[in-house]
Amino acid sequence: MSIDYVGSQATFPGFTAPRTGLTFTVTKRFMDVAVSLALLPLVAVCAVLLLVMNPILNRGPLFFFQIRMGRGGRAFVAY
Repeated sequence: MSIDYVGSQATFPGFTAPRTGLTFTVTKRFMDVAVSLALLPLVAVCAVLLLVMNPILNRGPLFFFQIRMGRGGRAFVAY
């Protein structure tokens, strides 16, 4: 297999796919949304599991906060 270069970009002859046009745009958008919706339940279950496990594994507040000095020497809370 040969590799061609266009500027600093490597190209592989015979393995080019059109990435323009309405068909590609619609198909890509459909696949993006379909994969996202398919993985959403898995991510939701993981998020709920971590939310439930956090008080058990992490003693203390959920969010870390610290008082810092800001502009003009005024204190503010950084979360």
